[in-house]
Amino acid sequence: MSNSSSQRRRTTIFRAFLALLLVAAAVSVTPASAGAQDDAPAGDDPAPGSFRIVDGEFNRYLEASFGNASTTNVAHTTTAWDVVPTGDGTFYIQNSYTRRFLDADASNVGLADSSEQGILWTLVDAGDDSYYIVNVAFGTLLNADRPGFNVNTSTDPAPSTSWTLVPTESGLFPSSIALADQFRGSFQTHSPNLIRVPIADDGTIGEVELVAIGGEWVQPEGFGANGIIATQDESHLIVAQATGPENDGSSALFVLPIDRVASSRDATRIQLDEPLLSGDGLVLDDRTLYVVGGPGVTEIELSDDLTSGDVQGVLTVPGAVTPTTAAAFSSQLYVVDANFPVFGTPDTPFQVTAIAR
Repeated sequence: MSNSSSQRRRTTIFRAFLALLLVAAAVSVTPASAGAQDDAPAGDDPAPGSFRIVDGEFNRYLEASFGNASTTNVAHTTTAWDVVPTGDGTFYIQNSYTRRFLDADASNVGLADSSEQGILWTLVDAGDDSYYIVNVAFGTLLNADRPGFNVNTSTDPAPSTSWTLVPTESGLFPSSIALADQFRGSFQTHSPNLIRVPIADDGTIGEVELVAIGGEWVQPEGFGANGIIATQDESHLIVAQATGPENDGSSALFVLPIDRVASSRDATRIQLDEPLLSGDGLVLDDRTLYVVGGPGVTEIELSDDLTSGDVQGVLTVPGAVTPTTAAAFSSQLYVVDANFPVFGTPDTPFQVTAIAR
């Protein structure tokens, strides 16, 4: 990893500044939790353990994503990180799922397969139970980037460069959410509504609400709202309708703006250049939408405004009878087969199949 002379000078000055902070403040580098914090002895090494690492400005989780480091608003398997002390006041940050190390050069952040220059980190107290996560080799701070939800490094402390380390076993967010009886009735009548469940920063569940879908949405006789996914910038939802408004056996896709308080939202139908045979689970990667259902997984390239899309083809799922949903990992889609013809019998076989995307 190369560096210019001016960058080296800035890095040297900044590292010296951080060293002075550590000495002057006698910082304890035991990770903080989002709730009540136990008294922790001061020391050079962070406490080992598995943590969610949450940025201080956008309240998003650091995650390992497709070989890179990024941020997400959803806690899942790739947002858990192991803090591994070295014994000399520095530590590795290793993803609990992928086992790759958080890595950095002078300006970029990524993931490394093994120990090398750029993967050692230390903590500096940022106040309010948060920390600056500082790369030892370059003296730069881990930084959250709102526009692309990626991460980089910065030489200037800012709200997006402070982080809270929340133990994964802390129970900050609930493992299940009980829905009121009214939603059982709403489902039985497959109605044009979304269910909104507010969750506060401390994990408290708010009042569960119905959000009516209006605009161009026409409720079919069969399955209505089915698969759903949010865009990466959290501005819109894409919803798959299992049976199209014309009841011609085709499916349809709709986009609607996200609003955390409105009781209804107008949906716009996404115009496709080919019929969509079925719409169930959705996976969105930038502007590439994968729609699971029917014969396999339909790949669609969406327009920038999300109002139209070009069907690229259908990816087959070997051995699957009824593909219903999927999740992306690395260069593959892992597709669930619900096997509807014999669904619910004691001997029903189920499988998840990986396909290239």
